[in-house]
Amino acid sequence: LRMFAARWRMAVAVVAMFTAGICGAATVTGGGVSLEVDDAGRVVGVTVSGEQLELDAAPLMSLCDVTKGTQFVAGTVTGGDVASGLAVDFAGLDATATLTVEQRDEVLHFSCELVGKQDLPARGVLLRLSFPMDCVGWQWHDDMQTAETMEAGESYDNVRALRAWPDLPEWADKPNLRIGSANRNFCTVLTGPVGVCLAPNIELPIIFRTTYDAAERQLQLVYDLALSPDTAQPNRWSFEFDLYACDPEWGFRAALQRYYEIYPQLFENFVPEPGQWMAFSDLKDIDNANEFDFGLQEGARDPAYDDKIGVADCTYFTHAGQFIRIPNHDPEKDPEPPWDVIVSETEKTFERNTKIEGIYGQIGIFDANERFQIPKTRVY
Repeated sequence: LRMFAARWRMAVAVVAMFTAGICGAATVTGGGVSLEVDDAGRVVGVTVSGEQLELDAAPLMSLCDVTKGTQFVAGTVTGGDVASGLAVDFAGLDATATLTVEQRDEVLHFSCELVGKQDLPARGVLLRLSFPMDCVGWQWHDDMQTAETMEAGESYDNVRALRAWPDLPEWADKPNLRIGSANRNFCTVLTGPVGVCLAPNIELPIIFRTTYDAAERQLQLVYDLALSPDTAQPNRWSFEFDLYACDPEWGFRAALQRYYEIYPQLFENFVPEPGQWMAFSDLKDIDNANEFDFGLQEGARDPAYDDKIGVADCTYFTHAGQFIRIPNHDPEKDPEPPWDVIVSETEKTFERNTKIEGIYGQIGIFDANERFQIPKTRVY
């Protein structure tokens, strides 16, 4: 009996410890999503529109210092929780972060501050936020019109590599980090039995990309950042994003509509006469052109017709030069012709395009030497 009693007490103690660990987790709810994060900073539960999703627990935040390699280091919790402010330290990377989740009716609103050690030189880092959820077999939405079924072991994103990026040499040999690739859309939408949307704040200019990693079964958000002593807030970055449920039947459209409703001030129209800009086609060649809400025709191909359907006209002259066709002159290869030839051909080009004699003399821009500023034509 004594042995049985001892074993019973031990079993009760183990259960008590396990229960205490579960109780240490914080759950935040908003926008039809509940997120449970334990006291080790791992996401251990996700519920969307009342459906609990299967998952393998994973660290919510991890950081990669690209000057040291490609390894992501999970954040170690040093205090707080996601509701009040979860403080983490990235061991060996001389950086800390605080993540706070505001529980709003319409969204879970995340705000994060990343801080690097103050006496270090500038360095590139990647901050990754991971939301484990088994969405294999669901739809990944590239945009309002394009979706595909997510298969096990694959990775899904919709990004574009920025030109001339990155320019830091230590990034060049790390293609798997995809540094400088940025989302085409701000909304990332997954739909299955339920729908979920991840949407960074579009008011803050910052390079980010999202991925659904079907091998890890995680929806991931990665920010490209530089911790630098030369920024306005030295070695410090702040950013925000939202997580919310959406109608799976309407997918990307539903997620966008929800975002418009949450942040109407971001989409307020200040243009008195809004409309599309048509650059390369004559509007009279488009069937029912008045149904497409055109506002501006670049090129002034047929001003009389455009006036009939209430569309303004303009002639576009680029900062890359007026693309003046000087006879027997190749602007990409030949040296500049005499200045009086450049001015004369510029005047002819403006008159030919606008049908207004002497127009260039009235609108041309002057440089510091009080002569017309006519940049050399170049491809851009």
